[in-house]
Amino acid sequence: MENAESRTASRSYTADLAADPKRYGSGINSADRSPIPTFVGGGSPCPETKVINARRKRRLGFAVSSQSIQAAPQFVQPSSIYYKSLRTTSPQQNRGPRRKQIQLQPSKAEIMRNNASRRDKLKPYVLEPSPQAQRYPQSNRQSPQSTQARGLRFCGFYPWRGNHQEDIVNDTYAKLGSFDKLSVAKQPLSSARLILGPAFKQRNGLRTLSWRFSEIMARRRMYSTVTTPSTFKPPPRVTLPEQKREAWLRDLANPMVPLRKLSRTIPHGLKGPSLLDQCATKQIPTARAVWFVRCVGANELRGLRRKGVGSLAVGGESKWIKEWTGQLTQFLEKTIGACMTMADDLWQAKMHYSIRLAAYLYAEHLLDRTGFLEWYLSFLDGSSMDVLPFALVLATMFWDDLMKLRRFSKRFAEIILTKSEIVMANNTDSQCLSLLRRLSIMASNMLLSHRESLVGSGDWERLNKLLVVVDHRLGAAEICLENVASRNIPLYGLKGGLERPSKVSGRRKAVDYLDNLTLPYNTKAIYRRLSSLLSGTELVSCIFEWAVTSLRTGQHRVYLGADLLRYAASEPQYLDIQTPILELLSNIDVHIKVKRHDLFLLISELVRTRYFSIGTYLKWLIAKGVMSKINCLDESSPCYVRLLAEIPMHTANTMHRNLRNTLLKDRSFDCSSEERSVIEIREILSSKGMFNMSQHTPPDKYPGLFGKELERIRSLTRTAKSELALWLKASFQALVTKEQPGQSGWPNLALNTMPTTQFILIRQVLEELGDMIVLVEVIIIVLASDNWDILTLAADTIIFNLETFCVLHPLEDFIQRLYSQYKKLQMQPSQQPLIKGFLSTFIDLLHATNIYGAVRRELENASIAYHSQYPRSTVARSPVSDDFLDDISDVDMMDSNEEVERLWNIGAVVEKPDLSRIFETTVSNMETSFDDADNQHHILSATKGFTKLRQFDTDFFDDLSQRWVGRMQSCTNRMPLFRAFSSLIAASCLKIETLAETALKTLSQHNEGVCKISASLYSQASNLLIQAISAFDGGIFVILVLDLIVHENPFNTALSAKEFYTLKRKRKTFATNSCAEILQLFRQVIELCGLSQDEDLRQRVLRLVSSISALELLRGFATQNLDLLKVHLVEPLLQPGKSQYISWLHLLVDNLLDDNDCNGLWPQSLIMTRRLSSLDTDNTEVDAHVQVASLLDLANDFSIGLCKLKMQIILNADLNSASFSGESTTAGNTIARSFIRGIASASHDRRKICTDLVTVLNKDCASKIRADVEELFLDWSTFFRTRQLIDQLDLPLAHDHATGESLARAFLSVVEATSTSVPTAGSHIASSLVERMAKLLQMISNRSDDDDNGTLPDFSCRNREAREEFRCWFVLLMRLIVLHRPAFAPPPKSTTAASADQARMLAGLCCLLQHDMIRHDESHFELVLGVAASFCDGLPDDTRLQLKRYCKAKKVVPMGSYLMGAKDGAESLRALQKGKKPLEFAAKAWERLAEPTPNIGENDVTLSLALFRARRF
Repeated sequence: MENAESRTASRSYTADLAADPKRYGSGINSADRSPIPTFVGGGSPCPETKVINARRKRRLGFAVSSQSIQAAPQFVQPSSIYYKSLRTTSPQQNRGPRRKQIQLQPSKAEIMRNNASRRDKLKPYVLEPSPQAQRYPQSNRQSPQSTQARGLRFCGFYPWRGNHQEDIVNDTYAKLGSFDKLSVAKQPLSSARLILGPAFKQRNGLRTLSWRFSEIMARRRMYSTVTTPSTFKPPPRVTLPEQKREAWLRDLANPMVPLRKLSRTIPHGLKGPSLLDQCATKQIPTARAVWFVRCVGANELRGLRRKGVGSLAVGGESKWIKEWTGQLTQFLEKTIGACMTMADDLWQAKMHYSIRLAAYLYAEHLLDRTGFLEWYLSFLDGSSMDVLPFALVLATMFWDDLMKLRRFSKRFAEIILTKSEIVMANNTDSQCLSLLRRLSIMASNMLLSHRESLVGSGDWERLNKLLVVVDHRLGAAEICLENVASRNIPLYGLKGGLERPSKVSGRRKAVDYLDNLTLPYNTKAIYRRLSSLLSGTELVSCIFEWAVTSLRTGQHRVYLGADLLRYAASEPQYLDIQTPILELLSNIDVHIKVKRHDLFLLISELVRTRYFSIGTYLKWLIAKGVMSKINCLDESSPCYVRLLAEIPMHTANTMHRNLRNTLLKDRSFDCSSEERSVIEIREILSSKGMFNMSQHTPPDKYPGLFGKELERIRSLTRTAKSELALWLKASFQALVTKEQPGQSGWPNLALNTMPTTQFILIRQVLEELGDMIVLVEVIIIVLASDNWDILTLAADTIIFNLETFCVLHPLEDFIQRLYSQYKKLQMQPSQQPLIKGFLSTFIDLLHATNIYGAVRRELENASIAYHSQYPRSTVARSPVSDDFLDDISDVDMMDSNEEVERLWNIGAVVEKPDLSRIFETTVSNMETSFDDADNQHHILSATKGFTKLRQFDTDFFDDLSQRWVGRMQSCTNRMPLFRAFSSLIAASCLKIETLAETALKTLSQHNEGVCKISASLYSQASNLLIQAISAFDGGIFVILVLDLIVHENPFNTALSAKEFYTLKRKRKTFATNSCAEILQLFRQVIELCGLSQDEDLRQRVLRLVSSISALELLRGFATQNLDLLKVHLVEPLLQPGKSQYISWLHLLVDNLLDDNDCNGLWPQSLIMTRRLSSLDTDNTEVDAHVQVASLLDLANDFSIGLCKLKMQIILNADLNSASFSGESTTAGNTIARSFIRGIASASHDRRKICTDLVTVLNKDCASKIRADVEELFLDWSTFFRTRQLIDQLDLPLAHDHATGESLARAFLSVVEATSTSVPTAGSHIASSLVERMAKLLQMISNRSDDDDNGTLPDFSCRNREAREEFRCWFVLLMRLIVLHRPAFAPPPKSTTAASADQARMLAGLCCLLQHDMIRHDESHFELVLGVAASFCDGLPDDTRLQLKRYCKAKKVVPMGSYLMGAKDGAESLRALQKGKKPLEFAAKAWERLAEPTPNIGENDVTLSLALFRARRF
């Protein structure tokens, strides 16, 4: 079209030239005719045209003259036309074939002179019109799509080639010239209005119009669609000198230089670290630097594609991108490390540029995002406090991508919380506060918006503590924390073999808190702590049971429980305590075992303070209807019925008294005998001289109580004891006040003149009655006495009953009263020599209470000063001892005592040899008297001599005593010997610690003796004989030492009441402070009994470990420190090779768990007979599952510690018997089934208690039990089938949903308890769990195919019980999968099978996430999501890719992109190719260049626009 228009417009010019050739100049020489340019019309060139020879080729040139310019102003250079046309047209309109034009070239000399490049020398041969060439106006018929600019234009002319239509000369062209014919057909003759107008007026005119517009749009779409192929090529790289490269980089850094100019060539050699350094050094704008990086990367990747084929090329590209990412990270690390070597402003600018460039490259997908994020997490984890702010800045830039994927978010959360811990530990300056604030914001954001990152953490317990950094002022923070904690519970034991801590109930915590109370007791603080754990009825029942249970020791529990119950019933709580107590009374002896005398004492205290109504109790008892069934009310009656005879009535009215008497009389209970017993006891006490202040009381008669009298008092009912205690209180108050009736206060005269025997008798009676309230009131009265002996006895009483007194009265008041009396009497010179005993007892009291340290130090200094001032103070005399000494006739004993008395009176200093001689003489005389039948006189005389002899040199005397005790281990007269020991201990001449240390050496001495005998020349028989005798002697000695510690005066030693009380106090103090030594003594006596094989020794040990006193002592140890009992007694006897001692452990723990010794049902003699008769039964012969079943019945919150101990003994015994017989034990199977039966049958409250018994098992036993439970659950016939499981376990339970839920919870409890025994590797359960997962998917998807017999629960029903049953079984399966997560981990060398199981399990979990039943249940969905997330951790990349493809073909998996990752790379485009389905084409990030070449093309992109049917606009 362009040629036609040019030729048409130049017809006038051709005609003028043909008519007058001279008008335009003369011709040219004939020699220059080849080639001759042919002008339009066949004319000759201008006369100014000349030929220039360039590179041996003839070129035409135009000599410009001013005349020609004036003659032909229309001529311009053709090159101007070309470039002007190029600038004013669009790229889409210049795609036609270009004409070759003759371009004038400068001469060779000019080229050399201008130092032109070789490129300039090779320009194409183009003929340009002269500026003087004629121009003509543009034709009006020009097409609107013409590429020519409007205005004047040159006529077209072409060099002669011989094939142009103007090169053919004929008549027509000669006459008319060359012209274009008009195209009449293409020109519209008239408007379309005449044609379309009537059509639009028709009824279907709108349809016609629509069709016309559709046709127009279709034609437009067809004409504007891009069909040309892609012309994209990245800018080529050229090797440039240093100067030109620097100039090019400066142009790149200059935003004013367009990139199209720089895109012609880019310098070669800039890549990797050098490229980044140049960009950072020259501060190239980030967008232009990214463009440069794209150019370099595109060339590199295209080069790799040319070198590689197929997967090799893809691998090369991936490798190069990872290398480039590594180079970028090294550049960042290098920039960060240059902080100390550069100026602050330079480093800051470079650092900001580096961060911005890295962020741009990351956002444009110009690096390996996965590798970069992994580097960042490693960098953040290893960053110090100085680098941490910079690392956190990067975290905000990549936050979304870090939280998007599981593989990054979990690790990022752990690092953030760990860094928070470090910052909180170093919180010393403002910088740390700023960091902590930023970390708190991040942690809060994760908790509120990305909780999945906190689920399934390997160290959740530690991270849970670090979540305190979260801003708790946010409203949803607490709810989110609870959600994260609940979701982590099923996954807790997954990582690192962490043990999942069992969730302890509030009742158990309350019991443990009460067991571990220490002095002094604060009732309000204790109640506040208990009320935070329990409330209402549960709190009342817990306090009541703890106070009266038979598994706890100490009378202080009763008074503390009564005080707590009173506080609960008073303001501001106002709890109803009587209703829960009555309910508990009905359950006692059925589900609750108590000490009856403690129970009656507790009710008595509540009745005394009117917090327990007698009338309400009588109404409840009658309404219960049990009185008609009871004909005789005795000790074996139910506890709530027996309370009728025990309840105190001194606060009741006449009506209640008569009603009680009537009910008791109908049940053969004589109330008059109760009154007579009280009167008889009063007469007995009056005959002992109680409350008789007459000085004529015979001093040689001690008013003590004998055995029958004590038994008479102990046999009284609590009603009679309460009346007797009130009588004692009233009589004592009257006694001390009647001496001075004119005074209102407590007079000191009566107290000062009171004999010590009076106070001792009152104290003894009140302690036997068990009424500590009255005893405390008596102690408060006597603390006002000025008598040192009375004050000493009062302090001694406080020490012995310290726990109970602390409950009833403030301990500080006792100490203040004693200290006041001490300061008062200290000022009296006459009282100075009598202060010794009081100081010693007062200091012991302060040591026991561990308070008032300053007062204790003052008293200790006073005691030292007293010893220096009065070195020979008077020794306190015992009435009994003095009475016995009057009848002494032994001359030798009198001689030694006379020598001690003489040395004592003259105040001589006794040397150690003389002291040793006197000591040995006294000991020898006393040992000689052991053969006499009545040796009490000799023992008491020796004790008196030792008491004075010890004052000469205490340390040396104690050393002599220890040597003497060591020699007496093999003494045959043991009973007199231990009578002497008891007397010496009561007189403070011997310490119980000395006896215990000597007894503890018995076993080691025996073992050394056996070794020496074995090395001698004795025969084997004699060796056995000597060994047995040695073990027997050692065992007897240890038994007697334990008897002395445990029992009250077991050897019937003649002691005064004061000495007896002192001995009792020292025994209790030693038992409190030396628990480990006592337990070791029990262990040694059992071992010596086993070594001796003597029946007499065995019977002695049996009686010892079955005695009530020993069991009370051991129960106290088990309550306060069970670990001490295990370490020093149980575990040493459970060691391999000591199986003969397991029966002793069974006996001991059974006795500790047996609570019939103190409940008051049987006499003590009958209890001992029953126990001794059961000792011959070997408990080890009973099947282990039978013992476990009985143990589950005994387990409760109070006995759980001993039950765990018993369980450990049972399983160790079973394992030892199996290893001894050489057969594989089946204990795991039988015990597992016993546990499941017991837990399934137990109530909800006791299920946790029963489960705790499994936690004490060793790894082998726990593993066997867990394996049996898994086998029962995962069996094809019982999987999710409740009915089959019930039949197989032989459970007497109904086949309903509640039973299924209970059974599932039982299975889950056993699995949780044995979770620590799961093997970390080598297990084959992974494939089995995968198959069960597939089975579960099939069951919940289509139940009818799996339930032919109707044994599966209906999971799809709307029944709540059915849903709860399914939930329990489902949680059990998920927990098993989590526990066996290590079995899915691929081994280091073999990865095929394990990876396949892991992938199949993860695919099954994803299918569960897709199921509507799981998605609609939030708890199920979160559980499955957490398990799936744990399986995604550490998943191989190839397996992850396969799962992504698998899930892509299925239904969309919720959270699937988070678990397995989103699409790699940047973006993908969908396009149609050859009529096929839409295909995805990855957009190549490295080739997305804005201006890749200087020339602009319509399809100048990486992916051809023709694939996407792009159109021009």
